[in-house]
Amino acid sequence: FNSIHGSGVVTFNRAVHDLLQAVKKRMGDSNQKIVEKSVTLVGLIANKVGEPISRGSKIIMQPLLKLLLSNKPSAVVLVMKVLNQWVEHGGKTSSTVMDSCTPFVADALSQFVKGKKSSATAEMLSFTVNHVKACSASMCESLEAMIPYTLRSLDNSQKRTRDMAESLLIVLATTVGEAVVRASMGSVKGQQGQNIAK
Repeated sequence: FNSIHGSGVVTFNRAVHDLLQAVKKRMGDSNQKIVEKSVTLVGLIANKVGEPISRGSKIIMQPLLKLLLSNKPSAVVLVMKVLNQWVEHGGKTSSTVMDSCTPFVADALSQFVKGKKSSATAEMLSFTVNHVKACSASMCESLEAMIPYTLRSLDNSQKRTRDMAESLLIVLATTVGEAVVRASMGSVKGQQGQNIAK
């Protein structure tokens, strides 16, 4: 793959599908170096395949996002870099690819909040803020599923996490509708709630 120059120059075919399946298995290895090399390869494959990589999201997204729960700073940085490589094509977020990832992102946010604390929560919220606007209307259900978990992040002890949660709620209000967000909010108190309610 490294010897192939340019983006979108490799066709998503059976060979790429099988390669992603093999990489997925390596991402669960007990050797951290193997995991990191596997994750790096995922980003390279996404870059070379381009938007058709959306067909591989159902293979890669869940194990990739699961790595964020490890709380290892180096793993978080690498995974976030690869997530951006996966969804960004032609200098912008691909709607097709982001749609294919959104259900997994919504599930990851729920895992981060429901007792499985992760240092990557702020990064995951930031990623979602940056890319979720590219989602099509067909993703409304998954976007709505993010709201309660994003609301819970307003109580996070880290200021950046709280700020990112606030930003995501504002973005979600423009995508799924302000009324939907407000209905989920109930009574969010404090300055964060006041900022969102404006």
